[in-house]
Amino acid sequence: MKVRTVNIKDGLPLVEEGKQRLASALARARCDGVELIRVIHGWGSSGTGGRLGKACRRQCERWVQDKVIARYCPGEEYGKGRLVTQEWIRRYPELKRSILTDTENHGITFVELPSRKKVLKVAATSSSPSINIILGDGDVAATFNAPPATKVGNPKVVRLTPPKARKLLRKTVKGFEEL
Repeated sequence: MKVRTVNIKDGLPLVEEGKQRLASALARARCDGVELIRVIHGWGSSGTGGRLGKACRRQCERWVQDKVIARYCPGEEYGKGRLVTQEWIRRYPELKRSILTDTENHGITFVELPSRKKVLKVAATSSSPSINIILGDGDVAATFNAPPATKVGNPKVVRLTPPKARKLLRKTVKGFEEL
């Protein structure tokens, strides 16, 4: 499942508890390979927007800046004819089922996680006994000890997801150990 719905307003939590629920939902979604989260935070009883929804969106803005999430879309900016909606419905067809209730809905926010299929670089040099798997944004995803008999030349750049990179290393580097 690429899309998950999370209801953080259930039980009418205080803002801090709601933010904790959102962070937990994000962590679970990332582990489960979910790409888009439809967060239900409610509109608030005042009719002018609730504190939980505002806090959720402020948190999402910080996460975008810190590159924890790719982007977010408030429900009132979601709907037919909008570019983000068209793009997401094309990528996540299951959103079609809820387009009528989600369109311009102030009580929800969509959160898109960064793509798991980032460009990786498998880098190693003859002077180093380790092999680094580097994400496209420069973060080292994993470091492996190369066995002493392994001959390592110039860094090789390949497009891989982390599981594929590990599988490739298992095949090509006999006896490597993950650090």
